[in-house]
Amino acid sequence: MVLNARKKGLISAFLLASILYSAACAQSPAEPSLDEKARYLAAISVDTASVLGAKQALPGWQAYSKQLDADWADLETKWFRPMRKWSRSELKVQETDTLFYPFSGPDMAFAYAFFPDKEQYVLIGLEPTGDLPDFSRASDAELEEYLSETQISIKDIFVRGYFITRKMTKGMSEQSFIGTLPVFLVFLERMNNHVISMKRVYIDDQGRVQEDQAALPADKKSKKIRGISIDFQNREHMTPQKLYYFAVDLSDASLRKKPHFVKYLQSLGPVNTFLKSASYLLHYNSFETIRNAVLTQSKSVMQEDSGIAYKYFDPAKWETKLYGVYVEPVKDFSGVYQTDLKTEYDVRTASAPKPLGFTMGYHWGSRKSNFMLAVPKK
Repeated sequence: MVLNARKKGLISAFLLASILYSAACAQSPAEPSLDEKARYLAAISVDTASVLGAKQALPGWQAYSKQLDADWADLETKWFRPMRKWSRSELKVQETDTLFYPFSGPDMAFAYAFFPDKEQYVLIGLEPTGDLPDFSRASDAELEEYLSETQISIKDIFVRGYFITRKMTKGMSEQSFIGTLPVFLVFLERMNNHVISMKRVYIDDQGRVQEDQAALPADKKSKKIRGISIDFQNREHMTPQKLYYFAVDLSDASLRKKPHFVKYLQSLGPVNTFLKSASYLLHYNSFETIRNAVLTQSKSVMQEDSGIAYKYFDPAKWETKLYGVYVEPVKDFSGVYQTDLKTEYDVRTASAPKPLGFTMGYHWGSRKSNFMLAVPKK
């Protein structure tokens, strides 16, 4: 077959384009998988043949890895091991598919330590979700800076066992990427999970979770309640699990403008609720909507005194078990001392509320922590 000059030119151009494209692909490394990114952020070794494998040699990653290993070992010793022991002995409740953790920030670590087998985890905070860098194109200096910012973001959890909201919100809003997302990835990988996928989501007018195609940063004027969903599975039992995180103000004034979020909460059905370091917000009448949602839908509420005030647990409807000791709240919080809770601890002295083998909440420095497990009466 004889080709005319035009066809020969087209074929030559196509071949040249193919060669150039192949060369470009060879020079541009493939973007790492989400699990590789998560492992890199969690200072867990990745395949040396991957893009991030070579980045493990960076002095910044080496220092970050050494510090994270040490911090995580302390976290296991001070909190997770005694928490798991306590759970095996004391956490006998009606299980649901969902753990609900309002006022959590990105604290998936404590949620998963207490409740490792939930189908879904719903966490609510004020902090933005943030983003991840383009790992295949970021310079070494940019990656090291990102690791440094991530380390700063998670520092308080290792020292106090909780995040300080004002520091998290301020720090995360000032960074171009840092938010809850990298923190979630660190915690999930460090707790022996394989991260499968992440989607940006929002809650529609009917209270349903929908995938969000909007580009970041999100329009601050938008009324959408945005968040992320992360699919993962534990590397041992390989059961699919899902984490949802939404950045939303849970005050009554805010929720009056977001009835679709209230619908979403109702759609969760029965939940097990965990509350920790919640700034005593649920004590106030200005948080009645979320408090009522917890009391209505929970098959158990596990908290220290900064959660729902003891007076809201009607003894005709709730059975409560007390642990540790109850003392005055730390000086950062005033007007939230509960005389009825103190009386209840004193009354139960004869039956000796069991001590905790770990601190919980704002008394992390003194070890004078309290804990309550409340379950509805049958």
